[in-house]
Amino acid sequence: MNDKKNDLISKICLFVLIISYFIYFIYSYITTDYDFNNKVNLFKLILFFVALLGLGLTIVTNKSISLFFNIFDFIIILFLIGLTIMDFIPKEEKEEPKETPKEVAIKRSITCSYDNTKIDVTYTNNNINNIIYTYTYPLGQEDKLNNEVLAFNEKYQDTEAIYGEININDDITLTYTYNIDDIDINKYKDIIDNKLLYYDKLHDEELYQMTCVKAK
Repeated sequence: MNDKKNDLISKICLFVLIISYFIYFIYSYITTDYDFNNKVNLFKLILFFVALLGLGLTIVTNKSISLFFNIFDFIIILFLIGLTIMDFIPKEEKEEPKETPKEVAIKRSITCSYDNTKIDVTYTNNNINNIIYTYTYPLGQEDKLNNEVLAFNEKYQDTEAIYGEININDDITLTYTYNIDDIDINKYKDIIDNKLLYYDKLHDEELYQMTCVKAK
């Protein structure tokens, strides 16, 4: 008698749980944007129908088989309840990585002079694009200065982007041009000083003691 009573109570409890979940499902479907394409929602719906089938088998099968389906249904319903409770647990939102603001490329030109030396620089942000050194000497040093220019050009003979020139008129003018944008830095990194590549280095080593005018 007690076994039958316990069996009946368990079936009633199972029935109440399944109906309660069904009512909750209908409520969720009506009041929220229930997404059937969501894999979790679809999985819960399949489990519910399996539990409903299990309830039917529990009712129509004999006692020993009914007990199996009864336990099986309780496990499914408890699992469904667990999944449902997880829906109410606030999910920690992943903080999206902040985009590093892109540095705006600003090209500038500056001319600096001191004594017999003039330096013309074009640079973008901190990277030098082009730099020209101009030295002015009085006449009488032509041979010495010409040899300096020849030695400079021999040093950079593999590129046309770096070269030296000598002009003789009322005085002697030496010009050394570095078109940094037109060369492979890696190829010449052993012989090109950093001050010729980066404006801050050039400023700290040479420009700070010169009179400079920025191009408008």
